[in-house]
Amino acid sequence: MWKTARLGIGLLLLGAAAGCSSSETGSGSVKPTQDPYGGQTGSLKPDCGIAPLSKKAGASVPAGDSAFVLYSTACGSAPTPEFDLRDAFGMLVSHRVEQLDTGVYLVRSDSALSPGNYSITPVGNSKPTPTAAPVTLTVADASALPTRLGSFHLAQQQLTCDGFAFEFTLDPATLAYAPLLRLKVQIDNNAPVVWINYGTLAVEAGKAKLILPSCFGGCMGNGSHSLRITGDIAGENVELAPELAMLTQSCPPPDEEANCAFQPGRTQRQHGALLVLSGCLMIALARHRLAR
Repeated sequence: MWKTARLGIGLLLLGAAAGCSSSETGSGSVKPTQDPYGGQTGSLKPDCGIAPLSKKAGASVPAGDSAFVLYSTACGSAPTPEFDLRDAFGMLVSHRVEQLDTGVYLVRSDSALSPGNYSITPVGNSKPTPTAAPVTLTVADASALPTRLGSFHLAQQQLTCDGFAFEFTLDPATLAYAPLLRLKVQIDNNAPVVWINYGTLAVEAGKAKLILPSCFGGCMGNGSHSLRITGDIAGENVELAPELAMLTQSCPPPDEEANCAFQPGRTQRQHGALLVLSGCLMIALARHRLAR
């Protein structure tokens, strides 16, 4: 009888452990992050290539000497990216490369670029673009430097305790410099951190959908939090006026099932499995008594 009982107890413990390790939504301590809003999250930093917004059809930079931002964290052995910059007539445009951050460079022309289309082609051991095909850089008319970012509004469709969704409407002057724009965010008294890197903002019709995770440059617990968003333009000695906001986080207590204790919060499926195992144990014990 003791052997049978041990078998039944072992099955019960196995069933309980299986319940604790269940990966179904709501049954474990780690839940998948859902982003129904579809916004851009975090400080994207391309491994190698021209900043995404500089390559986007219809995007442009104002006339001047700041051409585009280049990322080169995984771009071969050259100490700095190497490429040809040519005008619409195929003439080489002299330029220099200035480092903005680790693996991040600004390409400046030695003289101001006039409005028009230019081509960028990688050369040597550097691979600033995925292929050797030229990338078109569009230069628009000159534009005054912006003084403010624009407006940030909480989106109607929000995340569930994983962060906050925003709609960012760029000021027209800022929109002109979007391929050179970087955003930073400061939560409460934490240090500012890069939110959106130079030239990586996903802009559509002058707007961008952004996600600020609950833990990003500091974790936001339940309660009110201050938010300070700043921006700067690559190659320009200007910091745009900060945008300030207050956020309120209100989330239920964290899931306490990770300790594998028997708690009322278990799913019906787990309860059902334990009941079945208990029934099996009772049948086994009854059969054992009859056999004696």
